[in-house]
Amino acid sequence: MAAPWAQTSRWTLVLDEEIEEASISRNQGGNLDFLRQGVDIFLGGMAPDNGWSLAGCLGTVELGGIALPYFSSSDVNLPRLQEEQFIQTSLHPPLLGCGGAAVCEPNPCRNGGECQDLFNTYNCSCAEGWAGRRCNFFTDTCASSPCVHGNCSVNGLAYKCTCELGYAGVNCDEEVDMCENHLCAHGGTCLHGPDRYACLCPENYTGPLCNERVEEIPWYITVRNIRPKLPVSVCGDDTRNYTCFNGGNCTDRELSCDCLPGFTGVRCEQEVDECKSNPCLNGGYCRNLINKFICICDMSFAGDICQTDLTSVGLTSDLLLSISLASVALLLVLIFTSVALVVALNRRATHGTYSPSRQEKEGSRVEMWSITHPPPMERLI
Repeated sequence: MAAPWAQTSRWTLVLDEEIEEASISRNQGGNLDFLRQGVDIFLGGMAPDNGWSLAGCLGTVELGGIALPYFSSSDVNLPRLQEEQFIQTSLHPPLLGCGGAAVCEPNPCRNGGECQDLFNTYNCSCAEGWAGRRCNFFTDTCASSPCVHGNCSVNGLAYKCTCELGYAGVNCDEEVDMCENHLCAHGGTCLHGPDRYACLCPENYTGPLCNERVEEIPWYITVRNIRPKLPVSVCGDDTRNYTCFNGGNCTDRELSCDCLPGFTGVRCEQEVDECKSNPCLNGGYCRNLINKFICICDMSFAGDICQTDLTSVGLTSDLLLSISLASVALLLVLIFTSVALVVALNRRATHGTYSPSRQEKEGSRVEMWSITHPPPMERLI
């Protein structure tokens, strides 16, 4: 009973102890007397006129604690202790035992799968790496290494390739031509990169696409020193190589360039233009050098970036005063030098080292004793 405490209640039918799938009678009753009024009970939910019978197994079926008889007393040769409450009306006797079709013969599971008989159906326990109803799908789709230049990952019953830089396609077997339809202008050379291309520009052009013209050096500036050609490094293997310009260091693992200060680009092919921001003031010409710049100023300006105005009032006064003092000092030095030279010449003319009066006073006599005597004569024998 659905409500055992009530006088009357609906009755609940539970099959194979599946309480969640239990069914409830439409009418209410206080006992099972409603089953005595010529009620037919169909096991399996099928009436005899359906044309086919239940395929399966039935255990003991009880109604109100009373088991339904599958066999009569003569079939089992056992005495009945009480009168049967239910009578079997089916014309076909039930079959003893429980069995289904030979669903595992022959074995439907492929690739080493084991078949499990589940009564008229089967289940395959697949070996490692296989899946599907009959173990006919290979789950380790990356076992054959289908990705030529990339990493393989299992994607359901298929695979997916993550390509290396420079390759494309389902199996990463197509090399990408980065220089196809390149935009290097003014005769720039296209350089292949792993994921993009770079432009090696001619002498008079610069920029990522060689579309910026290098400012010409004015006629009054003489360039005497020639920039040294920095070395080129190459790395890679027999199939791929990578070149770094302007002294850049090349790494074999990542095929990339580590540029020196003053250079940029995928292959260090571009020199950084320090003059791009126009650092020189007051119309000064900026000359780009490696990792630095210099400003060549107009005659009216000075300083590292031509920031000092030489024509300003204060600066001009100070400059003129300094020039005037220097000029006066130089003029005094010249005058003093000229006067000293004239005095020296006059003194030399009147005060020579020879004096006639001194010669007359002292006389020209020479003491005889002061004359050196000749040595005695020698005779040779």
